[in-house]
Amino acid sequence: HTHFLHRVDAARHPILLSRSYHIIEFDFAHSRRALSQFNPHVNYLSYPFGGYNEKAIEAAQDAGFHMAVTTVKGKVKPGDNPFLLKRLYILRTDSLEEMARLVGNQP
Repeated sequence: HTHFLHRVDAARHPILLSRSYHIIEFDFAHSRRALSQFNPHVNYLSYPFGGYNEKAIEAAQDAGFHMAVTTVKGKVKPGDNPFLLKRLYILRTDSLEEMARLVGNQP
């Protein structure tokens, strides 16, 4: 996630969506630097509360991330934009078999 943009506004929208490119890039880079003290390979971003727009995508790239995950449900396919990756939703009520089926790309 990020440093200080991991919040929502009064309407429950990610605050990232209302910030300038410079604020977003600064926050992403700050978060990446802070996490790199634990692991020097901080290459992936999860957009806070799934909020992203063109500014956020560009800022993620410029902050040095290699990929970013959205909250759009679905599977990633070859050729997908690495800064707009979908995700599978696994619930705590899902069995290990259900999780294996989803991750294993089985019907």
